[in-house]
Amino acid sequence: MIGPAAVKDRLERLADTDIKLILWGAMVLGLGFVFVYSSSALLAQRSAIYGYEGGYFIKKQILAALIGVTLCVFCATCLTWKDIARSSGAFLILSIACLILVFVPGIGSDASHVSRWIRIAGFSFQPAELAKLALVLYLAKFIADRESRWIGGMAILKILLISGTVSFLIYREPDF
Repeated sequence: MIGPAAVKDRLERLADTDIKLILWGAMVLGLGFVFVYSSSALLAQRSAIYGYEGGYFIKKQILAALIGVTLCVFCATCLTWKDIARSSGAFLILSIACLILVFVPGIGSDASHVSRWIRIAGFSFQPAELAKLALVLYLAKFIADRESRWIGGMAILKILLISGTVSFLIYREPDF
């Protein structure tokens, strides 16, 4: 159970958020809704696969947006940058594991004859997108840990090895 001090701390963090950033995010989200609806309504309306319902894709987009916004609010109120930095290594390992899972037959979901997706509980996602975010977070922590010291030698080699591994796995994703 969350105590009053924790609730107060979360509300203070939420009050410190940049309202302009939230408005820009809402505008981009709204623009995305317009693009999805305008590009898919006619297809969904004419196809029996989607139940002849013009709003099929926009409903899926709104559901995904609600899940994403909920996760963002959770992260903004419950996680500090120290929490994110601490978990960046595990996040990177998880994303590399997801990149490898795409190669396993039956796990990688076919979308237009391309197996770059993983389907979980009716939702599908591209592990490459997760891996790009995880790589940026991990490398930011890695470089920040060295503070003002010169980064060279083994550190550069480690950066290249990790970046190269993620890039290679994304490059080798099935495209047939």
